This record gives sequence, structure tokens and C-alpha cells, in this order.
Amino acid sequence: MGAWPVQLDGFPTRTDSVLRYLLERNAQEAADEVSVKFESGVVWTRRDCRDAAFAAANQLRALGVRQGDRVAILLPNGEDFVRAWWGVVCLGATIVPINPVLRGPMLDRVLARAELVAVIVDDQRASQLDAATNAPALRIHPSQLRGHDRSAPELQRPIEPWDTFALILTSGTTGPSKLVSVSYMFFVFGAMSFFVAEGFDKHDVFLVDLPMFHMAALCYLGGSLVTRTQVAVRTRPALDRYWEVAREVGATGAILLSTMTSQLVIAPSRPAEREHHLRTVLMSPMPADPTAFRQRFGIAKIFTTFGMSEAPSVFRGDGDGVSDLKGYVGRLYPGYQARLVDEFDVEVEAGRPGELIIRADLPWVISPCYFGDPAGTATAWRNGWFHSGDVMRLDSRGDYYFVDRAKDALRRRGEMISAFEVEVVVVDHPRVRETACVAVPSDSGVDDEVKVWIVTEDDKPVNFEELLRYCHGRLPYYMVPRYFEVIAELPKTPTQRVQKNVLRARGNGPGTWDREAHGFSVTRHGLKSVART
Repeated sequence: MGAWPVQLDGFPTRTDSVLRYLLERNAQEAADEVSVKFESGVVWTRRDCRDAAFAAANQLRALGVRQGDRVAILLPNGEDFVRAWWGVVCLGATIVPINPVLRGPMLDRVLARAELVAVIVDDQRASQLDAATNAPALRIHPSQLRGHDRSAPELQRPIEPWDTFALILTSGTTGPSKLVSVSYMFFVFGAMSFFVAEGFDKHDVFLVDLPMFHMAALCYLGGSLVTRTQVAVRTRPALDRYWEVAREVGATGAILLSTMTSQLVIAPSRPAEREHHLRTVLMSPMPADPTAFRQRFGIAKIFTTFGMSEAPSVFRGDGDGVSDLKGYVGRLYPGYQARLVDEFDVEVEAGRPGELIIRADLPWVISPCYFGDPAGTATAWRNGWFHSGDVMRLDSRGDYYFVDRAKDALRRRGEMISAFEVEVVVVDHPRVRETACVAVPSDSGVDDEVKVWIVTEDDKPVNFEELLRYCHGRLPYYMVPRYFEVIAELPKTPTQRVQKNVLRARGNGPGTWDREAHGFSVTRHGLKSVART
């Protein structure tokens, strides 16, 4: 690829990195400049952003929230989420954004681990907290944050770039999902890797249609404040009208994750796909033929990055000169050091796959810990390096390629899924004695499908439809297994660890029950039985 984009030359000041001070600076420098355009049609100027954030912060303070506290946000994308997020951090508190479809034991574990003082939740999702034994006593409705006191909220001390602004829920490895502690340095580094590197400014518009409980959406919306780039917030990606939406909001930049790219590619060609102003699109993964993608959709530049909840923008590449883009993530971003190692942290031979371990040149770019999980922190941050759990290889050109996930996690439609979380639900079924959740390649080959192998308590036939409905009632829709299969016993090591590599290698067979083949569809709108042809 060409010359590397800009990087941080030194440790940033509060004004350059802390969201509260960025909001203040932007309101002072360009009060009437458009900052955020919401799907509802509401538009916030730089002044509106500061005023909404400060008013929400003062309301939170009146309700008992203090600097250093943790506040969960259980809301969809939109004005309420942004107001809640900015209000919490302008008070010097920490947000814990939670997927609004979480329910049951999984939600309860997150609430317990986060040690919350409050949760901001709307009427539609309040019932999900009713059964949670660890929900904080203080529930705040988004309407309570629309106060009139727009003065600068009082702070016990200034907010620093190394302070924690969010705890991000990430997929677990051999245990429950973890809460990643993220500083302001994390998101300013992410902003540098796109907005500054690509020369975005006040004349540009970035389309944010990813869920805001994900780090990507937080990074790009928050990072846009660094360069005063406008942002258009959508509830979710509208892939059937993607190019029309891009034109309507005036987007010049966007991000495509997971299967979003493949769905746009397989859609029939139409004039709208070139009638837009997009010039730069971040994609993960890269399309098989980047040149064909650029030419078809009229986009000047596409590139990929690879980051994680614990570290932003570790790799970056545009695919130039790469013959096979399978697993391609680009080259190491300036400001990072990386090694590929074996299980003893010994560097592997050149060209051989190894676990990616990293560290940053500047402090606080990489997350310092998993909140409330000292054992998990010690395991991941050992020998002076963060262990990603991702297996990669490095070629002679300096390009890195993702090989496999060492972590016990799956990725489906852009969502990271903890196999452990699925197993906890399935094994609670009265007919199930043991279970193992593994990934099965999707039909597109881009994503994973969720499969559970089960050992039953007796020899009676399993009612898979009933088991499907059981899972649907206890898991977020994207975690509900597609495939079920009974097995006499799970393959295990001499130390009784389940050999999931053996189960993955078996794939599907005559004994596999496929919910889609049996006419069942699971979406955010529920479980439906559809007619089979």
C-alpha cells in the first residue's frame, strides 16, 4: 500500500482527546455548524451537542450519579442514546452500553459484573430488567435527561485522556463475556486512523449505522468530534436502500462490516449505486475484487482495518498487490508493536501461524484490563504484551492474514458470540446433560452459523423445535442456534476439555437438525415459521 497515514506524535491534551472538552471546543469555535443528523430528521449543531450533553449531565448529577460511577445504557441508536452517552461522560462517569436485545441470565451477569449505579432504559426495554436480580435500583428514562440547566457540570477533578470512558462487552473465551475498560486515548487513536488519516473535515459526512453498543460506532461518532466531521446516525444498516440513504444524508465516508459488503455485491445493479457522494469506505473484510467494487459503485478509495475491543486499528491495508485477499488485514499500524507466538510466547518461524500479541508505543491506547476480572486480565496481559487470541500469519511483504480464532468465540452477522453463553442456556434444558457450541461456516462463507452438539439425559428422541423455542426465549436472536445435533458423548482430551476442533471438523451430516430447512426464521422481530417450498 502507499504511504502510511498520520499517527500520534505524542500524548494528546485533554482538549484534543476528552469528549467533554471536544464538545466545548467545537461549540466555541463553530456553534452553528451541523454536527449530527439523526434518522428522525432532528439536526444538532455544535452548540446543540454541548447543550444536550451538559443538560443530561446535570440531570444525572441531580439523580445521584457522580464522577467515576458506571451507568448502563440500554437503548437503540438515536438521539436518546447519544444524549445519554455524552451526558454520562461529561459528568466524568463511565458508560456501559448494552445490546438492547440482551435478556435473562446473560443480561444479569453483565449487570452484576459492571457494578452499576444506574441504568438508562426506555419503556420498550424496561421489562428486560424486571427479572434481573442485579439491576441497579436507579432506573432513568431517557426523557429525564432533557433538562434545561446547560451550564458546565461540576467535576471533582478534570477528566484525563487516560480515564475510562466506557466498559465494552466483548465475547468471552472459555468463560463469560468480559467488560473491556476503554480510555479516551482508545477512541482518539481510532479517530486518527480514519478521520485525520483520510483528511476528513467539516465539509464531510460520515454515515454511522452500526449499533452504538459496539466500539466501532462509538469510535467513529466520538472520533468525528476531533476533526469536526458531520455524522449521520441511522438506527441500523438499510442495505436494500444503502445507496439512497448515503445520497440522502450526503455521506462521503462509511464503514461496511461482515456480510454488509457481500449483500451489496450480490444485489442487482441499479443506477442508485453510483448516485452518491461516498469517496472513502472502510471495509472488513475486503471484497474479493477491490478494483471491481470501486468501479461498480463509484468509490474512489476502500481499505480495511483490523482492531478489537481491546485495541483500535491494529492493522490497515488497501489490498494493492495482494493476489489472495482471504484473511487479509493489512500491515501493522504505526504506534504498535506485534509478534506472532506459540503457546509459550516464543516467536514462531517466519511464515508460520501464531497468536497475535501486541503493545502500543503510547500508554492507554490498548485497554488496561477486563473490569472486575483480574484473572482474565492476568491471562491476556502477560509478559508485557496483550494476547489477542487471534491466530495470524505474516508474509514476506509485511502483510498480515487472519487464520483462525484461538478464542472460543463465533462471529455471526457482525456480532461476536460467546460459545460459553450459548452453552450455559442450552445445558439448563432438562433433556440436556452436556453441550458444546461451535461455528459452522455460513452459506456465504463470510460468517459463522451457530451449532450446538448435545448429549441427552436419556435415549428418547429430542424435540428440536421445542429446544429451538427454548433457546429463543433465553438468548438474543443472533445467538439462537441454527443447527442442533445429538451425540453419544463429546470428544474430550485426557484432561476432560471438549475437543471443539474435532466437532468443527465433523461439520453437518444426516443427523443435523437445521431450523431453516424446517421452516423456522429467527430475526430481531421474533421466531417465525415460514412455508417451505
